[in-house]
Amino acid sequence: MALVGVGGLRTDSDFKKAEESGFCEFIACGVASILNKNLGILLKEKKGDKIISKFDSTHPEKFSMPTPLWDICVKYNL
Repeated sequence: MALVGVGGLRTDSDFKKAEESGFCEFIACGVASILNKNLGILLKEKKGDKIISKFDSTHPEKFSMPTPLWDICVKYNL
């Protein structure tokens, strides 16, 4: 049975720790993938310093998301 690690992974360091822990075969990323439409590419190309880990509603130009998703992010301050 595969074990999936979920929750609180937002930075390159978080992903590395989860991967290196040896406790899970898969890693799930929710908020990080919402904030970074190119998260997989950034991780693959080892550009972790470019990962956006905090939502900032004052800078919508940093994010590429449809209005309904933007509204949810603002409402819950992801």
